[in-house]
Amino acid sequence: MSPLLPKSVAGTLHTYSVEPDLTAFEHSTSSPSTSIVLLIPGLNGSLPAVGYATPLAQALDKEGWGLAEVLLSSAGAGWGGGSVKDDAEELAVAVRYFKERQGKDKVVLMGHSTGCQDVIAYSHLLLRSSVRSITATILQAPVSDREPWEAHAKESGLDKEYPSPLIPSPPATLDYFIPPVLSKLCGAKAGITYRRWNSLTAKTESDEVDIEASEDFFSSDNSEARWASAFAPVETKVLVLLSEKDESYGSHVDPRKLLPMFRKALGEERWAEQSRIIEGADHAIEQAPQRKVMIEAVTSFVRTL
Repeated sequence: MSPLLPKSVAGTLHTYSVEPDLTAFEHSTSSPSTSIVLLIPGLNGSLPAVGYATPLAQALDKEGWGLAEVLLSSAGAGWGGGSVKDDAEELAVAVRYFKERQGKDKVVLMGHSTGCQDVIAYSHLLLRSSVRSITATILQAPVSDREPWEAHAKESGLDKEYPSPLIPSPPATLDYFIPPVLSKLCGAKAGITYRRWNSLTAKTESDEVDIEASEDFFSSDNSEARWASAFAPVETKVLVLLSEKDESYGSHVDPRKLLPMFRKALGEERWAEQSRIIEGADHAIEQAPQRKVMIEAVTSFVRTL
């Protein structure tokens, strides 16, 4: 659940798409800026995308950068009926809006949690003429959704009743909703389709990433080839920020082993030197000392762009 919005936050609410009706909240800056970070929340995320959004915006302002929190149609409870491909296509509309309508020369995409999958999926759309290039990429808490579910399902015995992938019984299709007991476990008040559930939780044996079939980009047991495929279209420097105490990790996931996997998949040319494991930090970096470390890493990174 997103933390409560402070009493007031100054900024501009942009309607960057009319059909569907999509908005982004741009934090006020001390002076006009042509550089902006677009922050994309994770599952169930809305406004604020994360508790650190306002202090991050204030720090970026001092560097001459703005921050906008981008809401996709999958924001809040809507993610269960969405897809990472749809998110990426809507994100492309947001990028185009800020570049062409708001005159932003530099656009950085920053994902939080499953927002990181959206950012990577965006790169997979780059071969389409309607998709605009970006300046850089930031992944904060890029975690596997599959691994923690597998661990929980095995411990609770749910894996026997609900094996993965879930196949609906005819006449139901993949666009029908999964049993409510599973939706409630994920806090998905609007339900989850079989298609989205399998995209999030089913292991694929394919080494090639297909954003229409699966968003399993960051699982520690994925093959090296699949890791490479996930990042193959990324054309920018990538800042990777993992949290040491991320509660979204499966019990067997060690971030100290995970970070080198990101680095190898990206290669030195795309790897940002500010990438790190933030010691003691949880998934959304709620603690003030760890939040300061994260913000310093982001501001140091944008100075290089």
